[in-house]
Amino acid sequence: MRDADQPASPVTRQRRAQRKHMLVMVQLSGDFGETTAKILDVSDQGARLDCAVALTVGDALVLTRGELSLPSRVTWTRGTRVGLEFLEAIPTETLITASPAVGPPTQTQVVPEVFRITPMPALSRSEERKLARIWAPN
Repeated sequence: MRDADQPASPVTRQRRAQRKHMLVMVQLSGDFGETTAKILDVSDQGARLDCAVALTVGDALVLTRGELSLPSRVTWTRGTRVGLEFLEAIPTETLITASPAVGPPTQTQVVPEVFRITPMPALSRSEERKLARIWAPN
């Protein structure tokens, strides 16, 4: 328990801030390069994200959504979950209403032919019954 005359830690101050739950994709850039992440909740002081890139407490990065760029730092990590503190507080609505970047996706995944599902050929009633007998539990 902390003394009354000691200031609250940044984490405690962040938890006191009004949070808004949301699922919004953003770009993160820093010394690690660039990646996308999903905002899970946001306040005027920071955000909780789900990010596949392993970040470290203290990492400086920039969170970007459309034209909005927010210098931030990592305050905690837990698996793929990350807590960010914005270096300048912003109204929560600013991030919520920021338009995502318009343009083609940054990464396109082509599914190899071997993994594509081919439609089943139409079966006659007798063929369906035969398959049903084979697959039915005894």
